[in-house]
Formats: sequence, structure tokens, C-alpha cells
Amino acid sequence: MELNDMKGNLSVRRLLLAVSLVLFAGHPLSAEEKTMLVVWATDGSKASYALTEHPKVTFTETSFVVTLHGEETNYPLNDVARITYESLPGTSISELWHNETPFTVSGNYLLFSTLQAGSTVAVYTAGGVLVQQESIVQDGSYAFPLPDITAGGYMVSINGVTYKFLKR
Repeated sequence: MELNDMKGNLSVRRLLLAVSLVLFAGHPLSAEEKTMLVVWATDGSKASYALTEHPKVTFTETSFVVTLHGEETNYPLNDVARITYESLPGTSISELWHNETPFTVSGNYLLFSTLQAGSTVAVYTAGGVLVQQESIVQDGSYAFPLPDITAGGYMVSINGVTYKFLKR
């Protein structure tokens, strides 16, 4: 695929995403349902944002950006498979935020059940300061050490897809 074709595809993709977001903005929400904006990554993971929290959605030349409560999450357009809306029953706060991650936090480690060789894992503070970064050498499960980080909110970027986690 030529560079101009790729730029054209990204432009069309951005336009379609923007139009769908504008059209949905006027959709009434019922008290019984919570409607979520869902960003699906090409690796199958997804991140969800409750529309009642008023996430701000913007685009750059290369990214789909969601800003919520002053925190910005960037999704490279090449890593976004699709953006959808899902209605969830509004019965508890745990249902408002749904963010599947490809890792779990255990003590001073991020545990991955599967990572591909060549993947890059980077951990940042909530302020965006790089704490640690590693490239994965071989396919399989991986324990990413988090030495000497204090309790608090952090972000982990896996091949350009960013997730939030809490170190307790």
C-alpha cells in the first residue's frame, strides 16, 4: 500500500469516526441504561468510557484521543480496530467503567499471559514521566517488574495502546 493510500484511509477512518460520534451525541440516555463509548484495539483489547462522564473526543493526524477528568488517553489510529457504543444496565458503579487489560498487577509486577516478541512495554507516571521500558524478546507470558514505584496511578503502553492501572 502506498503512503498516499494509507493517509487517505486514515482520513476516511477519522471522518467516519467523527460523524458517528456527532450523530450519537443527541441520543437520549435512559436512567436504566449507561451508554459506553468503546475503543476496540486491533489486538482485541478494549477500553470503555461512560458517556454520562462526558469524555472529550478529538483526533490528531495519527491518534484518536479521549480526555476524561483531565487525563488524556491516546490511541494510535493504526491500532484502533473500531469504535462502538454499548448500552449497559445502570445498576452499579462497577458497570460504569469497563476496561479490559492484557495484564494484571501483582505486588511489584505487571503479569502478562501472552506477549509477542518485539512488543514494547513502557510504564509512565500519571504525569507522563517514563518509569521503565522494555522490549520483549520472545513470545509467551511475561512478568514486568515494577521496582521501587510508590502507590498511585500509572499508565502502561503496550505497542502504543495505553492502559491505566493502580499500584496499591
